Amino acid sequence: MYEKEIYDLNRLILHHESIIEAYSRMLPDVEDEDLKSRLRSNQENHFRQMMVLSDRVYELGGIPKFETGVPGVMDDIRHHRGKKAEMTDLENARAALDTEKVNIDRLSAFGSGDIDNTSLELIQMGINSNSDNVHSLEEYISHKELQ
Repeated sequence: MYEKEIYDLNRLILHHESIIEAYSRMLPDVEDEDLKSRLRSNQENHFRQMMVLSDRVYELGGIPKFETGVPGVMDDIRHHRGKKAEMTDLENARAALDTEKVNIDRLSAFGSGDIDNTSLELIQMGINSNSDNVHSLEEYISHKELQ
């Protein structure tokens, strides 16, 4: 009965997992402690969102899908720019910001679909959390650009 919804929620779980892993790859390259703290906070937000969605999948009678080694969106961005190990903290912040915005767009697309109200509320909470992530990164970027 909830097969499509479970499938869609599992896609979101995998997306959050890829962002978490991308932050894990990015953090060792970041020197600025303020940025490191913001990225860790964002990573923790994605982990909480992933767990909430996992719980919802269980409630619907499904099994959450997790994969290890999923390539992260930000790591892909960094690789394609050809600067993987050479990115500045500001470039890392911009890459993280781009990823957070893409994630908001992805989550927002579920609002127009056929999904139950409980799952929709959880997704909206994720959008709000990601909006906080975006705000934090924009604040960091603005501050660094003024220096």
